Amino acid sequence: MIKGLVFDLDGVITETASLHYKSWKKEVAKIGLDFTEEQNSALKGLNRIDTLKAILKLFNVNLSEEKILEMADNKNKYYKSLLETDIDSKDILPNIKEFLDHAKKHNLKLAIASSSFNAPLILKKIGLYDYFDFIVDPATVKKGKPNPEIFLKATEGLKLKPEEVIGFEDAIAGVKGLKEANIKTVAITHNEKENWEIADLILTSTKELKLKKLLDLFN
Repeated sequence: MIKGLVFDLDGVITETASLHYKSWKKEVAKIGLDFTEEQNSALKGLNRIDTLKAILKLFNVNLSEEKILEMADNKNKYYKSLLETDIDSKDILPNIKEFLDHAKKHNLKLAIASSSFNAPLILKKIGLYDYFDFIVDPATVKKGKPNPEIFLKATEGLKLKPEEVIGFEDAIAGVKGLKEANIKTVAITHNEKENWEIADLILTSTKELKLKKLLDLFN
């Protein structure tokens, strides 16, 4: 019996990828790297440090751990400044608020499993913070997606078993992590070409989310 829902944040609840890209582009330009949107789209689902290391690998650049931490911190400060001015309830993805409303009416527990340290701030800015019963603190996660750890922490935070939960992801790394955690998995593809077939249900957009359909499918 489904008792809870676990969501990634970016690309599922809201869309902040453009702000992440703008922030990374500004920071890596300081060391002479011309980071493109196409390169950025391939790094979805990674945490901050792993994203920077992946960018550096693309350009065959080696930096000290100290420099990497400094750049990641600078990027985050700029990104947070953009969050303060550039995001509000208009940035909730289509149908998501209605879907969350239906979930609450069905007494389902809701959690966020995102690698973003800014998840609480983002949820407050878009007016959805109070919907969620638990938000995983990425600082407690030792291994990032596709490792299932973050999703298992989400189910533990909801005091549910993995098989009692449906998970929602828009990145293939997250889909793999959900499947590894034995959580029923909904992939939201945004028409990107990946090996989505490993998911239990494949949707192209959040517009297609229907709670009754999901509960009928997975219960």
